[in-house]
Amino acid sequence: MINKFRTAFNASFSQEKYKSFLKQLGEGYPEITFRVAESPIFISEELKQKLIAAGDEIIALIKQTDFKELTKNAIPKNWEVPNENDHPHFLTFDFGLCKDETGEISPMLIEMQGFPSLYGFQSHLANEYKAAYNLNPELTPFFNGLTEDTYFELLKKVIVGEHQPREVVLMDIDALNQKTAIDFFVTANKIGVKILSLEDITKEGKLLFLYARR
Repeated sequence: MINKFRTAFNASFSQEKYKSFLKQLGEGYPEITFRVAESPIFISEELKQKLIAAGDEIIALIKQTDFKELTKNAIPKNWEVPNENDHPHFLTFDFGLCKDETGEISPMLIEMQGFPSLYGFQSHLANEYKAAYNLNPELTPFFNGLTEDTYFELLKKVIVGEHQPREVVLMDIDALNQKTAIDFFVTANKIGVKILSLEDITKEGKLLFLYARR
């Protein structure tokens, strides 16, 4: 952790600032029903590199050419989906930060998933932390030299690709009432696509038609 940022943050923290932060975070979005931490985490360059190295090690394993063959028995047959990609477009890792036997903080994998989760909200959250607590403007949640603009450009390139934004949707079961609905709204606003629930899609023959709410 970066002690100078942690010390400064703790010294200036107040419940009033936290309440103001929560109000601004949810302004214009559906109610946030999950717990939002009072503070961001200030990670050191050393810990950042450990996190990147841990992610790279897992990704290298998944990218093996025989990975699907090695793991085919892990998924029940009735859950198999036709025309599956060789590899997911997204990987999300949840790491726990734990002290090892020498007292150093190291990442420990909790879970991983092959789809995007909170990719829009995390950027919004970082901006609101910085604004509410007057944090150093040089602090960033982005790796590899990305900025907020280039991050969302890359996200749009992966999600929308060569299609028109009107041909692409963010969809979930009862999307607008999901606990993390704010992420749908932030992401939709940033990359210019619609939000749909499963019931908004109808099938006629082999064609799918949609009713877009926004």
